Amino acid sequence: MELILSKYTHFFISSGGYYLVYNSERNSFIKVSKPIFQYIKSLSEKRSLPSIEQSSLNFLLSHKIIIEKSSYDSFYNNQKLLNYLDRFNNSVLTLIIVPTTCCNFSCPYCFEKEKTNKTINNELINDLVFFINNNKNAKKINLTWYGGEPLVAFDKIEKILRRIKNDINIPILHHSIITNGYLFDKKICDFFKNYPLNDIQVTIDGDEDEHNSKRFTKKDNSTFEKILNNIDTILNELPSTKVFIRINIDENNKDSFIKLHEKLTSRWKGKNFFIYPGFIRIEDEKQTQMITPTIFGNSKRVFYSQLDKEEMQVGFYPRHKGKACSAVRINTFIIGPEGEIYKCWNDVSDRNKIIGYINTPKLTNPDLLAKFMVNGTLFDDPKCKECFFFPICGGGCPDYRLKNKYENGNYDLCAIRNDKRSDKQYLSYCLEKHYNILKRSNQIINM
Repeated sequence: MELILSKYTHFFISSGGYYLVYNSERNSFIKVSKPIFQYIKSLSEKRSLPSIEQSSLNFLLSHKIIIEKSSYDSFYNNQKLLNYLDRFNNSVLTLIIVPTTCCNFSCPYCFEKEKTNKTINNELINDLVFFINNNKNAKKINLTWYGGEPLVAFDKIEKILRRIKNDINIPILHHSIITNGYLFDKKICDFFKNYPLNDIQVTIDGDEDEHNSKRFTKKDNSTFEKILNNIDTILNELPSTKVFIRINIDENNKDSFIKLHEKLTSRWKGKNFFIYPGFIRIEDEKQTQMITPTIFGNSKRVFYSQLDKEEMQVGFYPRHKGKACSAVRINTFIIGPEGEIYKCWNDVSDRNKIIGYINTPKLTNPDLLAKFMVNGTLFDDPKCKECFFFPICGGGCPDYRLKNKYENGNYDLCAIRNDKRSDKQYLSYCLEKHYNILKRSNQIINM
């Protein structure tokens, strides 16, 4: 058999002189001896190979560091098949429900640039129940509340959940809400004790001054502390619910993230929460590309490299990407307050992006649905097939992928690039940070 180096293998010598090998297919990380390292390097450079023990060769094969030439595309093809099976599986119905497009805040980066305030009515709630019950193959429901600010229409959320409980014979597998947190008081916590939430995402716009300059109501221009007090209540009243605190950042406020993280971590020590940066995506007027003050490229790398304290909970080790985006999953729907159906979260309130309605069996825009399902994934991009980062990337945003293809978009879909040496160098940097953590806890795999 002819052996070759896997396209998913990355090897380097650390600053401490260790010979390290990472494989993105298996997501394995190994410290090797110099002879084995030299063998891998020779294979990479297609030079004559030094001798190697059979046990070492078997080890490299088992970790997919080297592979048989005939299986060069095996992993890619297998992942493509699994991706298709997952995306076209209709046994789980995923609903992102927008009970209202109204919001108590007016954040400048909001997707609803020309929004009309709409709230779901009782007749449409009946249609929603029918829509769910008509999804005959669904065995479970994933349910997320979105907006607008969904809690502005809390009475509608109450009605919908009671109808699901009483009139729909499909259990909720996962239940979550995305909220600005301003209205999430004890009364709402008490209600969700009977309709448990797996997780809550609350968004904060930087430190107190930055947040209050962007997020305010007609009567309150100091919303920061009230949101934090409400999070206190959530963490105490709903201890089994994971609270994700997303801190929105751009180039203007990124330097405040660490200090704010430390403050909030100290405030909620021992509670069920996780804090992470949310990179605000700001587009040009034609919506064809990102513009400053969006954080991207090397600036994002520098930002993450500063988050190296243990309490920051930053994982410097790569992970395999999970399930596909909702936009490219056949049984996932974003449902607006007029019963309109979208495929992408970013499309809410855009009349041109409605694919149908819950009370009408025929799609109004089948072409858009087909574009998402056929052209929205990394498997439709030949560059992704040959990329080392394929197993750990995810392929970028399907919405931006379609905009690039059909709307003259120029969005950079690659969080990391196979053709840039700097990205491999940054991978080595992150892996070495991870190696030093493992070394301290004696978890290194040696060969």
